[in-house]
Amino acid sequence: MLNKFLIVLVALISVNVAFAQDIIRFKNGRSIEAKILEINEETVRYKKMNYLDGPDINAPMSKVVSITYANGETEVFDESETPAPAAAPAEPAPVAAQEPAPAPVAEQPEPAPADEQVAQQPAVAPEPQYVVVPAQQEPAAAPAQQTAAAPAEQPAAAPAAPVQEPQPVKKKKLAPIDNPESGWYQAKRNAFGIWLQPLGVVLWGPLVGVSYRHSTAFTIDVHVRFPQLGITYWAVAEQPDDMTGIAFGAQFRKIFATRGGGWFVGGFFDFGVTEAVYNQGAYREKDEQWFSFVASVSGGYRFRFGRHFYMDLGLVVGTLLVSDQDWRYSNVLNDDYSSDYDHYYSGYTTAFGMVILTTGIEF
Repeated sequence: MLNKFLIVLVALISVNVAFAQDIIRFKNGRSIEAKILEINEETVRYKKMNYLDGPDINAPMSKVVSITYANGETEVFDESETPAPAAAPAEPAPVAAQEPAPAPVAEQPEPAPADEQVAQQPAVAPEPQYVVVPAQQEPAAAPAQQTAAAPAEQPAAAPAAPVQEPQPVKKKKLAPIDNPESGWYQAKRNAFGIWLQPLGVVLWGPLVGVSYRHSTAFTIDVHVRFPQLGITYWAVAEQPDDMTGIAFGAQFRKIFATRGGGWFVGGFFDFGVTEAVYNQGAYREKDEQWFSFVASVSGGYRFRFGRHFYMDLGLVVGTLLVSDQDWRYSNVLNDDYSSDYDHYYSGYTTAFGMVILTTGIEF
């Protein structure tokens, strides 16, 4: 009799243990029997069922598909995943419900009528057992505690579902030259262009040039300057009666693209030759000729207007070197007339500055 009582006691303990475990299913297909300790929006904290004295384990909720609680209820956290073992929790329910039922019937009542009554109960018992399995799976006191605890856990776990929907995706910040909203996006390929600096009429003569822009926003320009059309140049040349000349130059720039254009820095070089006539038509008519060289740095901002058009605004600052000014008397009536430049004035070096106001078009 004692042995039978021990067998019944062991069976009841095994049933209680079987129903006291939670099952966590992960997206990689792995399932863990555990004791859930806490669930929040980001993690689930649990202990392994086979090592309840071990450390607490935290698992990201983003990797959890569903959790089946000890009372049989299953909560799904990722609808996109199909929980393959969803029907597995139903297996221990019938087995656990059938094992304890016959044990007390076979041991406690000795009269035959009692056995018959117990034998007749399975015909009626399975119907409520299978119908009400999710809510009343365990007749012992432990299921009552589990069932009472389950509703308390559900409200805490409910917000986890919407947390999984909006996945926080950081928008990658694109460089202006790769941003479709930037004027550089359409102009990020290699391009040739032509440009004009009309402001040179006030300074050292207007400039006209051609440019090549690499996709890395590095540009090389070559230009032609007409010094005789610059008001400032006439003043520096001491207001000659007539002046002709031409200059050639080049410049390079590195552009640091922004959404509407880009800052640039670079260098500016120019070489020119000028001829001026003083006292034109007079007895002492004089003809002078000199060479000039400019070495300077430049900086400013380029405004882009779509793919083709742009405008540069900036400043050139550097050094102007003027060679010896050769001169001669050019009136043939003058006794000192010479067909060659047989006199000269010493050259000089001075500061050079120029405002950049350029408009251009690229192809």
